[in-house]
Amino acid sequence: MSFEIPEAWKGLYPQVPKDLDREPFVNLIPICVFALSLALLVTVVISVKAKKKHGLFDKGLLFYFALSVLIHFNLERYYAHHLDDILKPGNRHPMARIWRYYGTSDTRWLGRQFDVPASQYSCMYGLEIMAAWGCGPTILASIVLYVLEHPARWIIQAVAVTIQAYGLLITWLPPIYEKMQSVPVNDPYMYYGLYIAMQSPWIFVPLAVIGQSCYVITKVFRKGKQNKQKAQ
Repeated sequence: MSFEIPEAWKGLYPQVPKDLDREPFVNLIPICVFALSLALLVTVVISVKAKKKHGLFDKGLLFYFALSVLIHFNLERYYAHHLDDILKPGNRHPMARIWRYYGTSDTRWLGRQFDVPASQYSCMYGLEIMAAWGCGPTILASIVLYVLEHPARWIIQAVAVTIQAYGLLITWLPPIYEKMQSVPVNDPYMYYGLYIAMQSPWIFVPLAVIGQSCYVITKVFRKGKQNKQKAQ
């Protein structure tokens, strides 16, 4: 299959393969709609069944957590365990199709090219293992604790999103050090749309969640201290 490589993508390293099977985004919309709908369904069901009524921020956070679980256990786990399969001819796995599309915004995500040293992918491999088996379980635990209204939620969710934020930093910092050799900075859609905008929630939401957790934990400790002083 021949692929017309845009001028802005030429000269990247790892390079964009000439035979890349990259579909238009419209072909991937059903997958995205399914994931968003499933995350929304989880949010609605939990919100309706919850004994305690949560505010809009918590409901939005629950949606973010549900979507994160789907991403960590499916998309990122696929990269971690099937890095060598993403670019295989005829691979129609939904996650491989998404990586072949999204990977043109940072060619380290395109999957293993065997004429490129394995060291070029080691950071991404470690990141996705951490995302799949670090973020995935802790985010899922955060949802369970949310449902149970357990106070450990505030600690676990802070840990979970800290891993997410760390993952984004080790995604963005190496390309800066390498002078953006894997990122098509001259393609506005790829750079600002996919590389920046699509990944920025992994830093902004964690900051908000950590702030919320710190506020609640501090409030509880302060109240406990006041009660202790009254009892003396």
